[in-house]
Amino acid sequence: MGIVQGALFAGMGASLARTAPNPNATPAEVFATLAPFFGMMGLAWAINLVVSCTYETFFIVKFAATPGKMAVGVQVLRPDGSKLLVGRAIGRHFAKIVSGMTLGIGYIMAGFDSQKRALHDIICDTRAFKTRG
Repeated sequence: MGIVQGALFAGMGASLARTAPNPNATPAEVFATLAPFFGMMGLAWAINLVVSCTYETFFIVKFAATPGKMAVGVQVLRPDGSKLLVGRAIGRHFAKIVSGMTLGIGYIMAGFDSQKRALHDIICDTRAFKTRG
């Protein structure tokens, strides 16, 4: 996901370099030059949000783990061991954004919680269980 996003933003950065306003441009000319770029950035952000949410929701609902979690033997389940439904998986994706917005403290919390839950797990009442030793 990061490689695709990086390539997308690099392409947009290259397009910005080609359309950079001249140093003597009026504010209106600068805005007219940069407005399409910022529109593209907003569109790229929205596409990234939809794709990442869909990706994570699909894997969490279908397999209880993303490919990375499968590789290390971790599943995301409810406290009773049942799989997440679509609504809770989507909510967990957005709660992970909140965990990151707190300067990562939402993730660090897992090291201090008795059940090893990060902020997004607490918000969505989920657990990350090891599936192999």
